[in-house]
Order: sequence, then structure tokens, then C-alpha cells
Amino acid sequence: MKKILGCLGGETLFPFRYELAPPDLPPVEELTPRLRDAFSRRWLSNFGPYVCEFEEKLAELFQVSAVATVCNATLGLMIALEAAGSRGEVIVPSYTFPATAQAVLWTGRRPVLADIDPEQLTLSADSVRQALTKDTCAIMPMHCFGMAADMENLTAVAESAGLPLICDATHAVGTVYQDRPLPGSGNIDVVSFHATKILSIGEGGAIIGNDKSMVEEARARSNYGFDSKHRGKINAFGLNAKLAELPAIIGLSQIERLKEMLEKRKEWAQAYRKRLSGAPGLKFFMPRKGCEPNNQFFPLELASEEFGISPEVLAWSLERENVVSRSYFCPPLHQQPSFLEQNIPQQSGGLSATEHACKTTLCLPMQPDRPIAEAERIAECILRIHEKASEVNEAYYGLPNDNT
Repeated sequence: MKKILGCLGGETLFPFRYELAPPDLPPVEELTPRLRDAFSRRWLSNFGPYVCEFEEKLAELFQVSAVATVCNATLGLMIALEAAGSRGEVIVPSYTFPATAQAVLWTGRRPVLADIDPEQLTLSADSVRQALTKDTCAIMPMHCFGMAADMENLTAVAESAGLPLICDATHAVGTVYQDRPLPGSGNIDVVSFHATKILSIGEGGAIIGNDKSMVEEARARSNYGFDSKHRGKINAFGLNAKLAELPAIIGLSQIERLKEMLEKRKEWAQAYRKRLSGAPGLKFFMPRKGCEPNNQFFPLELASEEFGISPEVLAWSLERENVVSRSYFCPPLHQQPSFLEQNIPQQSGGLSATEHACKTTLCLPMQPDRPIAEAERIAECILRIHEKASEVNEAYYGLPNDNT
């Protein structure tokens, strides 16, 4: 007998809330020796030995010349912009987390919102070309959901215009592109170690690149602009964005576990694809040629007429099974009230691919530290919701109150 769906009065799929992207953490016992050492040293901030070791390991991981850790990636983006230099307009995707554009605003620059490639949900090079003006000072793509942006064409546009390419690589730790780590492929990139990211340390990030002088300037700016060789001397405008020792200790353990975590995420993504393949109206986003994504998230595109259910209704139905899903970046930045109030410019001709993605994309949970059978159960539940589309829609649209 097939399960009665939770939204139709049946029991929930899970007896607990199945979160979208909880952190995959190392055992506490692995952290204890380093934690004891840090406590005995009483050196908890200001570029302690574990922060320095973490930066060295990150440079090896990303195959870059220099790394400057920060306490979060938003400050990292702000500092990277300052280190890159010129001021004016920065072209960013409208389909992104608000921090991408907010970092631009906080530095006194002005974001220009551009459209995405509908196949990979990343900044479109053609859209960037349309958005370029004499005031453009940088281009900032975001590697959405761990899929590589169109780096060849974006790099060509940036080089032709004489502009820095500053990559928001917050989703990209573990993604491989053209046989090398994707983070570090811009002039200066920023990665995230937030709780929702693969290499999670709670809060944190890093500014990375092969221009040592630029990254070293970023490091100085993360410490109020102090000159590392002349105590008390300030060479650049800065703030406090330093990473502390304790999250760096977690980061060192996470680097040791990263290969295993990526393999498990790949298995989860394969399980979703195997179970959901062939379902009418469901489409998987495929990475561009040469990209092996990290499966940071698992986005689906839903054609509502074919599948019988909209992303909104599917998310509501899954919520009634205790399964959390999410339509990220909706509404997009060009429709957000705070950006509308500031009259943030956007690429001429509209952002149709962005708006389509917001209406049709839904991300499924990724908990690869849990049994793969749970991914299969979630996929089977989605197919069951499709089978019962008429009843599910009636239950959703028949509700008198807010269905969220």
C-alpha cells in the first residue's frame, strides 16, 4: 500500500524536521587536541598558529599563491573589492544571495544587476556585455549552487575591458573546473565556510588568488589596515574581519574530511537523479563542459503544467512531510524592496532568465552524512506528490489561510 501523503492527512515522511543543508561536522574528539592546545596558548585571535596553518592548507587545496581568511564571506567580498582598487559600477547577477550586491554597496560602489545563463544559473557573459558602461569597475560572477560560471567568456570580457574579475565563490568549495579547483579562477575570489556550506566552520570565509600583493593587501584590510611589518602603521582603510583560532581548528579537520564529504554528496545527487529521471516536467541542471560540481545544493527545474505541481506547491507538500526545500534567491535582487528603493540599475532589456529561474527552481535537501536511503525516500515522495497532483493542488489552493 502506497503512503498517504502528509498534506492529504497521512503521517509525515520523517518524524523530525529534515533540514535543507545542515552542517556536516567532524567528531568532537577530533577537535579536542587542537582545542586544548589553543586554550593553553591563550592565543585566540590575531593570526594565531591555527589560522596560519588553515591558510596554508587552503592555499594547497585551491592551488593558489595566497590566502587571507576572514570571519565571513560578506566582509571578504567587501575587502576583495577594496583590494582590487577602482571604484564605480560592479556587474553582478540578480539571481544571487543579497550579500553579493550588498558587499558592493557597503564599499560605496554601485551594483548593476545582470541576467543569468538559464542552463547553469550563473552570470551570462552576453548580459555582462550589455551592462558594461564607462563607469564599470569590476565584474562579479557567482558560481551558483557549485556550478561554474562561464569563466572563459567572462574572463575574455573582463580582459577586453581592462576590468578585474572578482568571483563570488561562496558555493564553490570542492568544485573542479578544467582540471583544477574552481575557486581561484578569477583575479581575486572569495569562498565561504558558513554553516550551510560544505567546508563548514560555522562562520568564516577566505579571500584567495594568485596575486600575492592583492591578497596581502586584503589581509591588512581585514586587520584595520595595519602594516604587518611596522606595528601601529596603517597603510590602507580597513576593518576587523579576522578569523579566530577556534573556527580555524574546525576548518583544519574539515579539510581532512573534504574528499569524503564530496563523494557522499555525489552519491546523494546520483540517487536523486536515478529516482527522478524521466518524471514529466522535471529537469536537472547540468554543469557546463569541464565542470565537476561539488553538489553544494540539488536544484530542480519544474515545468508546472507537465509535472502538475508548481515549485511553491511542491515545497508546501514536502514541508507537510517534515522535508525542507527552498526556492533560493526569490524574489531576485531586482525585485527586492530595498534594491528598488535605492534605484539599483539593471541590464537593459529585462532579466527574463532570472525571473524564469525564480518561478521554476526548487532545491532539495542535501544531508550526505545521513543514509542514502533517505534521499531515495524523498525522491519517491516527490513522485507520489506528482501522482496525486490533483488532490494536492486542491488541498493547497483550498486552504483559506497563508499556505507557507
